[in-house]
Amino acid sequence: MKPSTINIIIAIISALATVVAAIIYYLTLEELKKQRENTARPHLFIDKTYFNVQGVRKGDYLIPIKWTTEKMTSVILEFTNEINIAKFFLKCYNIGFGTATNVSVEFYYDIDLFISKISELEKEVKESDRIKIEKNNVLISFSTENEEMPPRKFGLTIENNLKHYVTYVLPVNIKNEPVNLRLPSHYLELLNVYVFYFMSIENKEDLDYSVPEITTKINYSDINKKQMEESFTIVTNLNAMSLAGYSGEFTLHKRK
Repeated sequence: MKPSTINIIIAIISALATVVAAIIYYLTLEELKKQRENTARPHLFIDKTYFNVQGVRKGDYLIPIKWTTEKMTSVILEFTNEINIAKFFLKCYNIGFGTATNVSVEFYYDIDLFISKISELEKEVKESDRIKIEKNNVLISFSTENEEMPPRKFGLTIENNLKHYVTYVLPVNIKNEPVNLRLPSHYLELLNVYVFYFMSIENKEDLDYSVPEITTKINYSDINKKQMEESFTIVTNLNAMSLAGYSGEFTLHKRK
């Protein structure tokens, strides 16, 4: 083989080696960049939450109304005008290492299905004990005509209770405090009526006391404005029920 040919082959091999080295170097840099971005990425997570609902008494009537995270006691609340519409919050944590910004939260559940399940129970409840529920495109209203019952006369807008916005959520390694995400108040109130009817019926055999699941979708950005999304199914597990109150837990399952 001529020396000139050998020199050409060596030059080609050197050039190829340089190209391969450059490719490896580029891929290494890209991997390091990807790892750095993943490390700084936020990640929102909603924890399982226990709830208790206390019964409220007015005369001979006892209705589970007031939501709390505190443990149940044997104390039954006497009705006062201070008892407001049901409120309950899930705890949302940022378990990533970056700040989540522009956080929008949407809840969804089958409202019509829930109302229909309540209507089925209502058939077995005395007319004087019924709580009237009406729904249109924008509002769900609750009312009682029996003045002896704790009055439940109010309306709740549907969409405003299903959507929330949070400016930012810091990672737990900076601030180990959750952001409160308020569950739809109309869902909580429907659950109150559902349990009240269920416990008012004498023959509970073969009754289905399961309630509709809630779906939540969380959209947020990292500091580089990269969009991310987390979706969960929220299952309502009822552990104990009575007219004096009930308890359970909201269990979350990540959706794919």
